[in-house]
Amino acid sequence: EAVRPRIYLTPETVDILRAADRIRGQTVPNQPRIDARHLAAAFLLEPVAWQGFSDLTRRDQNAPAWEFFASAIESQIIDSLWEGEDEDAWRQIFQTVAGNGSPLIVTPQGAPVPRYSRDKPWVGDKGELQSDPLGVVADARAMADLILLKEPGPPLAIGLFGDWGSGKSTFMDILRR
Repeated sequence: EAVRPRIYLTPETVDILRAADRIRGQTVPNQPRIDARHLAAAFLLEPVAWQGFSDLTRRDQNAPAWEFFASAIESQIIDSLWEGEDEDAWRQIFQTVAGNGSPLIVTPQGAPVPRYSRDKPWVGDKGELQSDPLGVVADARAMADLILLKEPGPPLAIGLFGDWGSGKSTFMDILRR
């Protein structure tokens, strides 16, 4: 018997998947699976997903990413309903999205905050850090001092371990500088 790999999902991912399943149940109850359209709508409804949209919007203040995404998803779904889908249920979902307002303009009270901090404005940014948002500059300097000590000397083995998004790459970038 083949061994199946274990997949660990963050609580935020589970929240989005549950929302997608609720949407599936409202729009096409006889279908047992979640489709991409259900996930896309869940991203619009779940506050845990809104952080990604605010990051996109910060990059280009003239392009309201969330509103564009919401409008595009609504048009795509409503204009291409599948057999057995409930159009009224979809319209109600998108009315809820519109009623929530843009999460970029009005952030709901108690909206979850990601469990990681961004060290740069967006993924792939090669620019210099303007601040120390992760609070690791002093630690990186101390590690650099340790590495550069003449005693005890080589060989020196150092391991840097942490969860995804915990700042390992940022730490190494600061250490290199």
